[in-house]
Amino acid sequence: MENKMQFRSASFGGFNRQDVLNYIEQTAKESAQQLEELQAQCDEGLNREESLTQQESSLNGQLSHHVLLI
Repeated sequence: MENKMQFRSASFGGFNRQDVLNYIEQTAKESAQQLEELQAQCDEGLNREESLTQQESSLNGQLSHHVLLI
């Protein structure tokens, strides 16, 4: 997230208040969007992990069954 925002100077020092508020609002929206994307990726990873754990358990069961037959 790279924002190259320039704030206009205010008449009595500092920066233009609306510029700063717009910047804060924009970065907050971007941060919220990134957080949602990261949460979705995390959820996807957790679902994948659960699926793989179930597959591993199933394969271990099959392996145990085959070992008992030998």
